[in-house]
Amino acid sequence: MELRKYQSDLIDNVFIDCKNGLRNICVVLPCGGGKTVVMSEIIKRANKKGNKVLFLVHRRELIKQAKDTFEAVGISMQVIEGKREIDDESMAILATVQTMCNRIKKNPELSENFKMIMVDECHHIQSSSYRQIIDNCKNSFIFGFTATPARLDGKSLGDIFQKLEIGVSVKELIKMGFLTPFDYYLPPQKFDEKELTVKFADFAKDDLEIALDKQYIIKDIVEKYNQLAKDKKTIVYAVSIKHANNIQKEFKEAGINSAVITANTPDLIREGLIKSFKSGYIKVLINVDLFSEGFDVPSCECVMLCRPTMSLTLFIQQSMRSMRIDKDNPSKRAIIIDLVGNAYRFGLPDNEFEWSLTENIKKKKRKSEENTVKIRTCKHCYAVFEISKNKCPICGADYTAENKKREMEKVEAELKKVEEIQIKNDKIADKKKIHCYNDLVWYANKYHYKQGWVYYQAKLRRYI
Repeated sequence: MELRKYQSDLIDNVFIDCKNGLRNICVVLPCGGGKTVVMSEIIKRANKKGNKVLFLVHRRELIKQAKDTFEAVGISMQVIEGKREIDDESMAILATVQTMCNRIKKNPELSENFKMIMVDECHHIQSSSYRQIIDNCKNSFIFGFTATPARLDGKSLGDIFQKLEIGVSVKELIKMGFLTPFDYYLPPQKFDEKELTVKFADFAKDDLEIALDKQYIIKDIVEKYNQLAKDKKTIVYAVSIKHANNIQKEFKEAGINSAVITANTPDLIREGLIKSFKSGYIKVLINVDLFSEGFDVPSCECVMLCRPTMSLTLFIQQSMRSMRIDKDNPSKRAIIIDLVGNAYRFGLPDNEFEWSLTENIKKKKRKSEENTVKIRTCKHCYAVFEISKNKCPICGADYTAENKKREMEKVEAELKKVEEIQIKNDKIADKKKIHCYNDLVWYANKYHYKQGWVYYQAKLRRYI
């Protein structure tokens, strides 16, 4: 397994941090940056020194994919689930956080076995299950991995991790050819959030279902698919099972082979549907809360965002799912169809964020909004691009005149602001020159104050 230079540099930085006395490190690498390769190399080096590693995932659905991926690069993982005991000879243990939390509750001595604990998608690490494991494993090194070290509930990660090690950006990965470029489509109107309530820091699912599970909206999903991504392998992100089933019904009526897949779908059926999607027999896979993390199908060419979210992490995970490199399709260009306007909230997937361990998500969100590239939705094809560009990269529509007008308005606004500041400064200076009734009359005439103001000020200052 040959490491890319940025992966090798990232691993070296992690071990340098350990030599410098740090024990808990959060590694940030975008979706598609080869996070598993980096984790594998760290596990190999730890095992080579005789150190046992515990690898934690937060959902049962991620176990099989993690095991298959690690075994493909030569790491034998013992999966702990059900009543299966940990083999003393196993150097790498794979388990869900819930399973390991229960095991450590019953047998606290287990925590002494692991020199290193690795946490995938570590933005979940503030949960009570993770905290219980970490609090028991005080002598372990904790390495967390995520593309987005931010939490929707506002809790920072700084009370667990001592340092962020940040890898390359999405823009750099695209430039280096490790992620595909993308075309982003967005409706010209923002999704109306006024009627939505917020639960657990995101839009309430019940409200979303009422707002979005309407036939004319669902019909638009199929129309946009036929218009922008016809015959391409597409993942649709739905609000609920009911919403997903109604979307699938509309695709079926349009003659497009599609399927619904959720966390409730039995494992064998789920595996069969994913296999059919990978083969191309199923063109559209409609899912609910399933393919945001740990799902890797390089041949997926398009995602359709049909669920509004306040979570930056969820947005990044979902929108980038089609940007994996496909060796069988070297000219692939990802298509992202955002039918609910999430980009109005977060910008595009390749925005660069200044992550921090000390700021919570609310502060971070404000800071990231300041750095968000301003975007424009093309009036003709709905493609999204940076507002500074004069032409739409998809249909070629010319926005030179609008950009010139915008720049002129910006200059005029800046001049107006300067004038307002100057007037305010002049007024402060002139106010200091008022020493008698006649000075008040002069000041009022210069700045267009009414005679009543003169009378009131004169009485206040006892000039009359």
